[in-house]
Amino acid sequence: RPAARRTAARTGAAGTGAGPAGSSAEPAAGGAPGPEPRPLPVPGRIDWEQPWGGIGAEVLEGGAAAPGDLRRPGHAYLDYEKMGSPAALWVRAWRPGDRMRPLGAPGSRKLQDLFVDRRVPRDLRGRVPLVTLGDTILWVPGVAVAHDFRVTGGSRRLLHLFLTEAEPGVLR
Repeated sequence: RPAARRTAARTGAAGTGAGPAGSSAEPAAGGAPGPEPRPLPVPGRIDWEQPWGGIGAEVLEGGAAAPGDLRRPGHAYLDYEKMGSPAALWVRAWRPGDRMRPLGAPGSRKLQDLFVDRRVPRDLRGRVPLVTLGDTILWVPGVAVAHDFRVTGGSRRLLHLFLTEAEPGVLR
């Protein structure tokens, strides 16, 4: 029965009536367990799964980024003062139901829809690093930056988030 085989393959049951043994991590939205959430120190850097390499964070004083710098691939600039201090940032994988308000959008959107719009391959979606502040998604590399933390003319302290050691051609 093709439908039964597809269901068994999806659940990992393979006709045994049980899920995969030893799976302690909650599966990411792509089906495979994503990397464990990790705190991101500011300033600092953490390692993440390939093809992204690592993610770094630093605070720039006095609005130090020139407007042209705000759109560099693999980098995001946010208004640090809007986050409260010290900001407790985390990096985690995508979860079903995740939403964010992308820069310039009138409201929030599902990450699933943003991934489809940006043509992120399905097999990478569960490994894309999300930088969060509590439950709020701040940055999805190569996909979106949070509108509510955007840099404005009045921004004095900027949070600079960046990818390090990413493989060539990765979403940036």
